[in-house]
Amino acid sequence: MHLRQDIYPQKAERYLESIEYYLQSITQHYRCDCTADDMHTLFETAEEVLDMVLFGILHQSEA
Repeated sequence: MHLRQDIYPQKAERYLESIEYYLQSITQHYRCDCTADDMHTLFETAEEVLDMVLFGILHQSEA
């Protein structure tokens, strides 16, 4: 995938490093039935949350 025109790799890296701390907490709150022992579910939930963090939750028109 490509970065947006106004996002350069160093900026994207800083962003991801900044949200890394919060991602674990968000993941735990997002799916509270996920236990620390269930790594598969934890990774699936993290992937789902990260998708929404990176791409948002609203549909954007092409215009």
